[in-house]
Amino acid sequence: MCTLQVINHNGVNVISSVEVAEMVGKEHSDLMKSIRKYVETLHSANLPSENFFLASEYLNSRKQLQPCFLLTKKGCDMVANKMTGEKGILFTVAYVDKFYEMEKVVTQQLPSMTPLQMIHTMTNEMMKQDERLASLEDKLNHQLTLDFGQQRMVQNAKNKRVYQLWNNGKINSDILDTVQKVHAAIGRDLKNIFAVNSFRDIRKHEYEEAINYINAWRPSLV
Repeated sequence: MCTLQVINHNGVNVISSVEVAEMVGKEHSDLMKSIRKYVETLHSANLPSENFFLASEYLNSRKQLQPCFLLTKKGCDMVANKMTGEKGILFTVAYVDKFYEMEKVVTQQLPSMTPLQMIHTMTNEMMKQDERLASLEDKLNHQLTLDFGQQRMVQNAKNKRVYQLWNNGKINSDILDTVQKVHAAIGRDLKNIFAVNSFRDIRKHEYEEAINYINAWRPSLV
């Protein structure tokens, strides 16, 4: 897997689209098509695309100049927001770390500061890093599915709710005349509500909502 490299281009920290494509396992030509669409959309909204993407060139393996884009941190954010799964997560972690490292280098190269100025600068950097980590954690939680322990808890909650309703006689036995059918009904409703193929695919941030739904679930009268 490619290691991203942040470079300073005319005072702006950027990453080459060539490296981004290699890291996320995508053809560079396909990534270029996507970025061009983003640029067109930004232009149609009268927004400056250069805050996100800068047109550039690179030498391919045949020493030929080919078009590419240089992605600013905002550009990386835009690309990452369109990605899901493990590759999207790893790319997000990589570019956040690399931009942060570049910012640290710039900070270390600043002129000498008074102790008060230094404390103020360090505090701001810590706050920015906390915001980055919080944003990354939120993104990860919205992409990751239930872990094994959470899956067990959901399964146990389903079993408990089914037998609770069955033993209390709160099941329409004309339709759901076996415990197995009740299990199938709650499983089907759970998948429909959370739009997943299996309850194991429920997102981690929806775990509490799923437990609450199961505890309040009642079979449909249909």
